[in-house]
Amino acid sequence: MIEFLQYATAAWTTPSGVQGRNVLVFPLNGAGLVGAFFPLTGLPELPKPTQGLNLQGLPANILAQLQQMDPERRNMVMAQIMRSQQQAVS
Repeated sequence: MIEFLQYATAAWTTPSGVQGRNVLVFPLNGAGLVGAFFPLTGLPELPKPTQGLNLQGLPANILAQLQQMDPERRNMVMAQIMRSQQQAVS
């Protein structure tokens, strides 16, 4: 089971008194965690995490290509894969 787009956020109250999500933390290819900070503007809109898409049985080269895609393109391809899996089950 491979899940993409997993991340955590953190928030704090800025000097202006506004509290918002200002930190994004995510894994980077199993090498560790990466953090991105948005202290003034807060986080931009983030993609929704996918829930348990079963990619077992896909060739390794397809999985590698998915991991290298930008999030928008990867979401489109994964949606197509999900539709194909659902049609195969029905």
